[in-house]
Amino acid sequence: MRTYSKKFWQESWFLLPLVCLLIALIGLTSFWGFGIGKPPVAVAIALDLSSSTYAQGGWLGNESTMTKEVQAVQAYLQENSKTGFLEKPNDVLIFGFANSVEPLTTGFQSDSQQVQTELIQSVQNTSLPIRIGGGTNLDNALQFGINSLENAPNNYCRELLLVSDGDAPVDINISNNAISRDITINGIILGESAPDLQRTVNATGGLLLNGSVDYLDLLFVDEFFTYFNSNLKWIVFWSGLAWIFLWWTLVLPLDRTLQHFKVNMNVSGRFSLFLALFWTAFTLSILLYIGLPFISKC
Repeated sequence: MRTYSKKFWQESWFLLPLVCLLIALIGLTSFWGFGIGKPPVAVAIALDLSSSTYAQGGWLGNESTMTKEVQAVQAYLQENSKTGFLEKPNDVLIFGFANSVEPLTTGFQSDSQQVQTELIQSVQNTSLPIRIGGGTNLDNALQFGINSLENAPNNYCRELLLVSDGDAPVDINISNNAISRDITINGIILGESAPDLQRTVNATGGLLLNGSVDYLDLLFVDEFFTYFNSNLKWIVFWSGLAWIFLWWTLVLPLDRTLQHFKVNMNVSGRFSLFLALFWTAFTLSILLYIGLPFISKC
């Protein structure tokens, strides 16, 4: 067995990747622990105000689906107003839809209290159910949201969240329009499945959940608010770098260990390098597939 003048922890081949590993771990801890790297977000929320959402309990009745939708948005806005969680609160626009579409707030705003005030004033307007109709036209709602989000700043993640209690056809061009404008379509279906909406959401890389109206506020806050305001790409990025540098840090210790067990020096060295190169290539391919956070934050 060959003897070495230096211990492996004294070699630059060990020290350099070790330093890089420590830097990656510091980055991972910082971004994970302090929530660094969360992108600015513009969210357009589409509420189903068709007649089925207030058939039981009446317009704004305590037990109506429509009232639960409004309460869920209020929960989202309350979370959005908390200090310390986000560098900048989400810019939020809310609109209602049935046969036609009606804005419920004025443009995108980050002042959650102002958005909530406008929302309550809009839904309390007795002429709203007459103007909006009683059916369910998802095409109109989705296209309105896309057109609105198109005006969001280029460095913002553009999220459209639609809530509906029923299925309706969706034009295939809707997803193409959203993709061309870097807009992600998301949805909550209350009750039956919605295959057309599912196809549209999947095409844009969004999230579609089926849920009960009684837990709608939890879906808004625990699922979608967290999902929209995640720095997961940075967490994956730093984790990937740490994994890569870990394997390069292990090259010399593994090589020396194999030689200790009488493995030929050339074989042990090549095997150790092969493992490091394999995990580097494999991890980089995953990072590129997910998307690098400094190129695509969303």
